[in-house]
Amino acid sequence: TKFVDLMQEKKMQNDILELFEAGLDIAFFMPFQFSDDEEFMAAADIMADEQVTKILICEEIQEDRQEAFLQQTKLGWTQLLMGYLTSGWQTCTAGLEHIWTTSCAHLFLE
Repeated sequence: TKFVDLMQEKKMQNDILELFEAGLDIAFFMPFQFSDDEEFMAAADIMADEQVTKILICEEIQEDRQEAFLQQTKLGWTQLLMGYLTSGWQTCTAGLEHIWTTSCAHLFLE
């Protein structure tokens, strides 16, 4: 897919790709709801989902990447499809040679 190609081009680590794959599964297969203040956020059952819980407790995934995943989950993974990436993604990959968040956002807007 174009996303995998982008991740390979930017030389992203596999854990970032795995987090996005899990997030996209959430976007396509889990329900979302609006909160009282009309912010788009994940339903409680999404936060309790086995896949989400597994990521958040996995000791092999860096804490800042888990935080970025959690932020995006709270915002809503469907927002990614409109180009909305949380700041956590940029923060957790700041030390990498290639900047990828802008390219990723543009890709999902296509």
